Amino acid sequence: MTIILTREEAQQLLEVFELFLEEAEDVTTLENNLVKMLRVRLSAPEPELVAKWEPQVERRYSPDGVLLSEKVKYTPDGEWRDLPKWRGLSTAEVNSLWNLTKKPTEFAEMLQAKLKEKNAANA
Repeated sequence: MTIILTREEAQQLLEVFELFLEEAEDVTTLENNLVKMLRVRLSAPEPELVAKWEPQVERRYSPDGVLLSEKVKYTPDGEWRDLPKWRGLSTAEVNSLWNLTKKPTEFAEMLQAKLKEKNAANA
């Protein structure tokens, strides 16, 4: 079991342990090591918070406003990748396909089949 303490809670725990050790007669090595470990951990500087990266999306349009391509960058040093080609389907169509499937691979297969069907109808 893991217990996570805030820095303030750990400091309070250290103070309680130190009071206990001052008054205890038979202090074990384990108890001394525990107090030493807490002191070391609390003496370390607090880690800096790192800003969360939000994926960036790049869209390219034709002069008449038709979406030509969409790419996404998932990490700051990552490469641009094409977004999935299911943009021709409505949200309701995608959701209904998702609800019919049990596994992501089934979803991908059904999605491809639906897009082929829709593209064939539009051709």
